[in-house]
Amino acid sequence: MDDLRLKLRTALAFAADVAAETIWPTRCAVCDVPGELLCADCARKLPSIDQCLACPTCGAPYGRVQCTECNATVLAAANLSRFPLDGLTSTFIADDATRRIVKTYKDQGERRLARTIAKSIALCVPPAWLDQPSALTFVPDTKASMRRRGFDHARELANLTAAMLGCDCLGLLERPKSIDQRALTRAERFANMADAIELCPAIPPLPRVILLDDVCTTGATLYAAAATLRRAGIQQVFATTFCRVLD
Repeated sequence: MDDLRLKLRTALAFAADVAAETIWPTRCAVCDVPGELLCADCARKLPSIDQCLACPTCGAPYGRVQCTECNATVLAAANLSRFPLDGLTSTFIADDATRRIVKTYKDQGERRLARTIAKSIALCVPPAWLDQPSALTFVPDTKASMRRRGFDHARELANLTAAMLGCDCLGLLERPKSIDQRALTRAERFANMADAIELCPAIPPLPRVILLDDVCTTGATLYAAAATLRRAGIQQVFATTFCRVLD
């Protein structure tokens, strides 16, 4: 009986997929051509960040020798005396294509893109970050955004990425106060995130955490999350994102 029920559920799921694909065919998130979530041509054209040229501290695409993003002047403008993360990497530069991928996933309900995004993030995480017990966590979505979308996009990405990296995914942070960052200026983003991220109850003792977010714009969200994690006694906080905005 159990085998029959399993076969029936499988058949019904297959029929539902076929019907959905007939009515709403899968299209590329970038060029909208039917066939794949991200077609091979668009995937090849995504602006990858060459880690050999990127800043080894903050991951800025062209900061290997003299970084324009984590120097003392830029940090001082954000009221920082040192870069608040132990390392930051991003897979791509944010452009129209990468922004469209994120928007299609987050705001247009194409949740199958989560695996594509997570795979690119996992491939960009340096192996040295995993050379001792590490946990992956994520910047939580605002409550308003979760209600609007119907899911926590960051948690979904983190679960998939952690499975690919072979580490635990832990929800360590809460975001009860801040508003959505996307319409804010640089200064407003930092002000919005001040004391906006809180620790979840009963944080386990962890020596190292890798923090995941989809986009690094000014760094305000990642920096605030890192500060909160350090207050919990976590000594090393790294971060990784799908794409990074260049000023």
